Amino acid sequence: MTAEVINIKDFQSVRFFKTPVVCGWCESDTHGRVGDRSEAVVCHICDGPMIEVGASDMETVTTILFSPENDDA
Repeated sequence: MTAEVINIKDFQSVRFFKTPVVCGWCESDTHGRVGDRSEAVVCHICDGPMIEVGASDMETVTTILFSPENDDA
């Protein structure tokens, strides 16, 4: 089995929730994070999946709206 090795400086993730939520896996307060090329929001403490969205979900039932962190709307 082989895997693509990337420089850790090239890996990026972003915070997902504006305010902390409780992780259902470890019960910690987390903002969640989404990694580069990921289809899941995971807890930043335990990496447990919080929201998973597959490509087929995007075609039928899923709507995700984003606004910048400094946007008060």
